[in-house]
Amino acid sequence: MISSDNAEGKDGIARHLEESADILDAIATRALTPKEICMALEISNQERLRWTKDGRLKTSGTLTFTTGRRVTVPTYSAHWVADLLKKNRMIDGWRKQDAA
Repeated sequence: MISSDNAEGKDGIARHLEESADILDAIATRALTPKEICMALEISNQERLRWTKDGRLKTSGTLTFTTGRRVTVPTYSAHWVADLLKKNRMIDGWRKQDAA
């Protein structure tokens, strides 16, 4: 256990808090792949494609890799997805809008 009674202990606590904040920030700002966003939002890949194309799902960038050929996939902001999950009725509204 780190003692907070001395300066060295306080520096250690501050260092651990800063490292923890950096880790949490990295998680919150990490880009999600199409598969991850489908799982997180409980949507189909067809819905993801349609909503990305018409701008309802905002991409945060792309990820490019090579597996015999060059493949580029969109990525999505984990922070934006978390905000969307707070508005859980929005996805239902999008589905109703598509069905009309």
